[in-house]
Amino acid sequence: MNLAVSIIIGFKNRDLQRIKHSLDSIFQQTNLSFEVIFIDYGSDEVISTDTKNLVNSYPFVHYIYAHTNGWFWNRAHALNIGFKYAKNDIILYYDIDLILEPTFIEKILLLDYSSSFYTFSCFYLPINFEITPHTLKNKAIHLEQNYVGLCAVSKIALNSIQAFDEFYFVWGVEDDDIYHRLVASGISHIQFNANQFNVFHQWHLIQAPQKPSLWYLTMLTYFYKKESIHTGQMNLGYCTSISDRKLLHVDQTSVAINKISLEVDGSLLYFNSFIQSFYQMKSGEIAHVEYVEKDNDVVKLPWYVKYFSKKERSKEITNQKVIKNDILSFFNYFVGINRHRIDDYNLKIDSNSISIFILAK
Repeated sequence: MNLAVSIIIGFKNRDLQRIKHSLDSIFQQTNLSFEVIFIDYGSDEVISTDTKNLVNSYPFVHYIYAHTNGWFWNRAHALNIGFKYAKNDIILYYDIDLILEPTFIEKILLLDYSSSFYTFSCFYLPINFEITPHTLKNKAIHLEQNYVGLCAVSKIALNSIQAFDEFYFVWGVEDDDIYHRLVASGISHIQFNANQFNVFHQWHLIQAPQKPSLWYLTMLTYFYKKESIHTGQMNLGYCTSISDRKLLHVDQTSVAINKISLEVDGSLLYFNSFIQSFYQMKSGEIAHVEYVEKDNDVVKLPWYVKYFSKKERSKEITNQKVIKNDILSFFNYFVGINRHRIDDYNLKIDSNSISIFILAK
């Protein structure tokens, strides 16, 4: 039986040079029995246009844009979209930071997938490096035996557990979850080091949170309490279309009947007020929160809550402070645990502000 590989890449708002280094290494493979499914998970318009033009210049890449712009990054969802499009028997989940040795595909096609799946470690490259023949390994600054978003597994094994669990989003845990469920289904996990399969990781700033957020702890709790190898979720891997994004078709600058608008500078009491307001919303109502930093990343009140469907009223509180990361962390958690109540949301993050619209289901 001649096996082939479907390489699935999830992507959002990364630089073009990183993409080129990575796809060039795939283009230079000694075995060409593969396809690449590139899921652009809602990149900004300028980035998505340039990205699409670049990846479509490689004949083996299928570019797919998911209209998840304004949503938090969800790697599990992005990879499940790619899995639905995969044509081949072997799936290689692949992060865009990686560069492969030329024989990588050739070597993984020799592995036995009947009862095992495989993950890979990598060499880490310095911040500034040049790709020249046979020199990447000399430039690598260290070797770590950790997971790097690279996993080879059979399509049959993934179907048996319903692929990734899309409960996880923002950062972390989705890899641990799918590896755990594969093992629980009877598939052995084999980890290779970077000397066995040369894989190189392009430098980037550390993305892992320096301290656990409430949402990260919530994901861990969910992970450790799970009892089934199946996700139990419906419609996994659905590729969000522009018609699904109801908030992108709403004039968000206008004040509509039954629209709840919160314009906030922030405090502990603001969170209480917002949560109360959200749970009082009816289907089709829209909540809006806008946060703007002032005074060296610290915002001073007042804040206001306005109900435009009722008699307008406002409340002012002073002498409290909250920082932007607190607001963003709150919405990580809030959207995560309330997705069943949310029809759509649209988050915008600038250098000194956060704005989110939430449409109640």
